[in-house]
Amino acid sequence: MEAENVFVATSNLGQPLLARYGIDVPVYPHRVEMAFFHVLASGAFSLSRCVSDSKSLVYLSPEVANQIFVGLREGDIVKNLDDLESVDLENYKQTMNNATLQKIRQSVLTTCPEMKDGFVHRTYACVYDWTDDEMAMIRSRVFTFTLSNSGGGLSLSAAMGNLMAHFIF
Repeated sequence: MEAENVFVATSNLGQPLLARYGIDVPVYPHRVEMAFFHVLASGAFSLSRCVSDSKSLVYLSPEVANQIFVGLREGDIVKNLDDLESVDLENYKQTMNNATLQKIRQSVLTTCPEMKDGFVHRTYACVYDWTDDEMAMIRSRVFTFTLSNSGGGLSLSAAMGNLMAHFIF
């Protein structure tokens, strides 16, 4: 099968896919941990906006049913590629490590001391695609691709899709 253009819009699996065609992209998998904290229904505390705290290195986002989504500000924590641990994309722990949970809980209390009576509802981990400069990669020739949108991929998806369409058509 032949094609004039091939469009690849994927995450971590984009690097091995493109490598099969001799295209080397410097994208590295990075395991990221997040948690949902439950806010007590007493009404003593509520979060109505997203918060990014450069002191405690966390971001918080209001969720449904008295929950707050919390993650570490990875860009402030990962300083270079040596900070990334090797990740098996097919088999990795999909929940938060206890040490990270303790760290993130302390960070939440630093940012929002009112959360002292809140508790962790659930945790999870996923794998982001990471680059040296933390910027998305876009290339266009025969293979048009966008990689390393993790962390901001959802918010950038419409703009990236528009840009990719200009490359293809």
